[in-house]
Amino acid sequence: MYSEWRSLHLVIQNDQGHTSVLHSYPESVGREVANAVVHPLGQALVTPSVAGSESLLKTDKEVKWTMEVICYGLTLPLDGETVKYCVDVYTDWIMALVLPKDSIPLPVIKEPNLYVQSILKHLQNLFVPRQEQGSSQIRLCLQVLRAIQKLARESSIMARETWEVLLLFLLQINDILLAPPTVQGGIAENLAEKLIGVLFEVWLLACTRCFPTPPYWKTAKEMVANWRHHPAVVEQWSKVICALTSRLLRFTYGPSFPPFKVPDEDANLIPPEMDNECVAQTWFRFLHMLRYCYFSFSCSLPGVLGQEPYCNSLMDFSVAGGAKVDSTHICIMCLLLSLFPQGQALSCSFCIRSRSLSAVVDKHFVLLPVAAAWMISLPALSHILWGLETTLFSSVTSTDWSVWVNLALRTSPLVALLFKILLRNTVNFHRGANCCFLLFL
Repeated sequence: MYSEWRSLHLVIQNDQGHTSVLHSYPESVGREVANAVVHPLGQALVTPSVAGSESLLKTDKEVKWTMEVICYGLTLPLDGETVKYCVDVYTDWIMALVLPKDSIPLPVIKEPNLYVQSILKHLQNLFVPRQEQGSSQIRLCLQVLRAIQKLARESSIMARETWEVLLLFLLQINDILLAPPTVQGGIAENLAEKLIGVLFEVWLLACTRCFPTPPYWKTAKEMVANWRHHPAVVEQWSKVICALTSRLLRFTYGPSFPPFKVPDEDANLIPPEMDNECVAQTWFRFLHMLRYCYFSFSCSLPGVLGQEPYCNSLMDFSVAGGAKVDSTHICIMCLLLSLFPQGQALSCSFCIRSRSLSAVVDKHFVLLPVAAAWMISLPALSHILWGLETTLFSSVTSTDWSVWVNLALRTSPLVALLFKILLRNTVNFHRGANCCFLLFL
């Protein structure tokens, strides 16, 4: 889909915007400077007597020098107040794009987009996992994510360049925490739902105000493929797809089409100002954002491990830790748990291709062949199901079905059962028309 466009993955990896000049000095020097500089700024924000006072920084030179120090301060251990004060200062300053305050330096107020772009790159340091004080880091990360939500929702002067930096920032912090294998009780497990929720919400807002270019969609597709072992990723993606599908059905087929109902909380993910053309374009791209999932299960098969980026990270993690990689790893189990929400989102989306299925479009239906394809790792079937560009199953013959059933019977009793149900619930249209297989749960 984006084969002619380059990915921004290497751009993100090679970006040094999150480094400070203090990283060139010994650690003791950087810590001492950060403690001395950041504390007066942080205390000015939290002390009631001086909360309304003007900022200590007056010139552009002073602000830029201070930001170098804050950038380094965000990398320090969480055993003191320095990191908290750094977060407090930056979450206050980025509000210059929403509602300027006296506590924000005048240079930041005059050029908010330029400074916010640098601040977002510095804030990446906060999301690097630390060995100690996990609860403190989670609390500070949530503070930043809430500030980002407010910024994206309420800012009316954010430039395209700032939107693009914001999207790359969210992709980067999600990748930092969600790409490695799951650690039970770790920071990634606690933040996964909020991280991916903010990413998708901000991405939808960006689609409304300055539609992301193909390289950004391609980069998101590549990165999300490394996060699929977190159930929250698939669940949030499913909510977005269902909400977009509901809007798409409404204006595509008119009021006579049976409504596809989604919870109000999910429906509110779609900005009300998003026009119909934007909804259609966004729906199609989001549908393709989650890559074919048969790779996820083939990762557990002998001789296939390591062919996907996710598998490579799992292998590197296991080799470094001295653990043995096998199919019982918690990440593989999480992938299995993610089958239902993804299949549910796909089922309602594929039904758009055929109005004759309007009477049975309901959130309680699931597309069974998707699950069956994932379970037995059949790339051909998965590709047919996934590709909206072609007519679904227009060229499937009885011979094809017999081959697939025989393969299923030799694979496992569970898959055999799935295929028996599949064949019993086939809704077969004439040749050249759409064909969809639905199972009522």
